[in-house]
Amino acid sequence: MASVDWSKIKTVGEACAVLRHDCEDTREKQTHTNPHLNPEFTKRNSGLHTQYAEAKERYTKRLEEVTGGKWRKDAVVAVGFSIPAPEGLKEQDEEEWFSKVYSLLCERYGEANIACYAIHRDEIHEYVDSNTKRKVISRPHAQGIIVPEVDGRLCAKEVVTRGRMREINSAIDKMTTEDYGLHWVTGKGVKGPSVEMVKASSAKLEVERTQKEAQAVKEELQAIVSGYNWVSQVNPEDSIPSFKRKKGLTGKEVVSMSSDDWEKVANTIKAQKGVSEALRGLESSQGGKLYLEGEKALQRASEERQLAEIQWQSANARHKNLDDREKKLKKVEKEFSFREDRLRKRERDVKEKEDAAKRQTEEAERRVAAAKKEAEEARRAADEAIKRVARRKAMIDEQEEELRKMAKEAKQLVIDLHRINALPSTELAREGELTKKLMRYDRMKEAKKVDELEDDFEMDF
Repeated sequence: MASVDWSKIKTVGEACAVLRHDCEDTREKQTHTNPHLNPEFTKRNSGLHTQYAEAKERYTKRLEEVTGGKWRKDAVVAVGFSIPAPEGLKEQDEEEWFSKVYSLLCERYGEANIACYAIHRDEIHEYVDSNTKRKVISRPHAQGIIVPEVDGRLCAKEVVTRGRMREINSAIDKMTTEDYGLHWVTGKGVKGPSVEMVKASSAKLEVERTQKEAQAVKEELQAIVSGYNWVSQVNPEDSIPSFKRKKGLTGKEVVSMSSDDWEKVANTIKAQKGVSEALRGLESSQGGKLYLEGEKALQRASEERQLAEIQWQSANARHKNLDDREKKLKKVEKEFSFREDRLRKRERDVKEKEDAAKRQTEEAERRVAAAKKEAEEARRAADEAIKRVARRKAMIDEQEEELRKMAKEAKQLVIDLHRINALPSTELAREGELTKKLMRYDRMKEAKKVDELEDDFEMDF
């Protein structure tokens, strides 16, 4: 079935060699080992960025932008692709179909990453299908290279994956079905061998067919030559029969012989006639030419067979290597998927821990805010208490001052009492009244009515 054929390119030199093969101007000047490439039809090729200088500049500039000029030694620096046209596509629709395929590639891989997109029509030829053993005509195809950029980094593993390959194949098939009524992914079977294996297989079948034809010609010529050799090796003495001469009834001389001798003579004449015809054919050089051409064809076929065997073994080895690499890739993808799942789980665990830590931090912040608020309230309460204590201290100081005044006045009162005791008896009448006032003074002292007491004493004295 049809699909995009991908190839990984690990050096810049190899990428430039692919561009020289794909681009129109360098393709015309190069000497190609592909016998099916017809330089006279190269002018029928088309595409985008098909001039070598432009394609090389696009590739190197984009590679520099993505990598900064630094990448691993084993990194894949480019990815080549080959996209055949669908079977049954009309010639007038080819250019439009390839243009839509280019748009699909740009959507999925980025237009800036496509260094070259060349449509080749100069490799159309007959080849023998290894499955049906019939001759078929190859179709035009688009070739080019892509810089494997993903999120600003060089990563071919994420570009050439099974999922993305199925995605682009499905997109091309859907576009072909909807716009042209054809199927690109025909579903005739699993993905077939690579282009190199198809070419080698076709060459091998062509060589086998040529060998069969040459072998048939050779057998025919050998039959003619073997007949000639048989006649040339006949012993003349054995061929001479025994006969008797005598006169017949008419008086003429006749020859008489046995029936076996007569059959031998007849066979000899027939063999000589066949040899004469073979000799005439050889003398006219038609048979000789045919024989020589057959020998040369056999020699060429043998050489081509050896070359095809080498190509087939090389392609088979490459195909086996690709299968092994695909198995390793599957294993790596499985391991990568396992590690990715484990990484996602770790990320989820880390996120949960971060959320828990965030919640704990928010709770601690709330507690700190509450503690700050409580401390502020306590500070305000302490300030109020300090103020109250200060006011109480001031009141106590005032009371102490008043008590000192009262003590002074009491002392003065005692002095006055002594003075009164020294007065004559006529003055004792006032002692009762003074005693009452002293008692009243004590009560007022307890009630802290010092001002009123002073007023009384001022009135008395």
